[in-house]
Amino acid sequence: MEELERFARLCSYREIEGAQRLFFLDMEGSGVMSIIFVIGFRLQQYDNTVVVDAFVLPLVPELVERFRRELDILRRAKGLDLRCTVNEYKLWTGYIRASVERSRTWTHRSNCDGKLQGGLIDDIQPSPCRCGAGKVSGEFTSVALWKPFAPFVTCCLFTPVFPVQGIAKVVGADLLAQTNATKTDHEMACWMCKSTRTRIGTKLLSCKGCSKAMYCSKECQKKDWKNHKSICQS
Repeated sequence: MEELERFARLCSYREIEGAQRLFFLDMEGSGVMSIIFVIGFRLQQYDNTVVVDAFVLPLVPELVERFRRELDILRRAKGLDLRCTVNEYKLWTGYIRASVERSRTWTHRSNCDGKLQGGLIDDIQPSPCRCGAGKVSGEFTSVALWKPFAPFVTCCLFTPVFPVQGIAKVVGADLLAQTNATKTDHEMACWMCKSTRTRIGTKLLSCKGCSKAMYCSKECQKKDWKNHKSICQS
């Protein structure tokens, strides 16, 4: 999902200041459906995971009508648009809900049905229920443009959807290396095309960086570099 990856990159490599802390989830045919307010980064010490500390505002019709002026001002603050198709937005809502559930410190109300009030758009439920709405930090209310939305946003720690290099190991890399280590040269296969020999019939070539990845040709090695570079020990 390209826009989710873009969101992660922007949060990782930009200074999260001013308008850059606003992300608008813009669904084709319907406009902005949700707003993400980014506070900053947080380190989850129990698993050494860096997360994006944020709040989510689902733009249900009643809120759009009530805060038309404030939303217009917020829109002009030059936040960053994350454009997505209908199916991509459905993935976004699932990701947001999962992130809210993973990080919430509050308890769902006994009558919670997991839905927002204000109706659905094309059968899409715009993110979390309202049980956690309004539980904001001083960092959120300290931003004048954000303050009117404080009773309606829900805290959400966005967790990585990719391994954090230098902290988290890539799942499967060690297992694959161990598996290949138990095989004979003839049984080992090119990590790109799965061939067990080079084109001239000789043994496979190993990556000079990690000595684990095997290839039948330099062409296959180049094609696989995008995937392999994150786990290569060079």
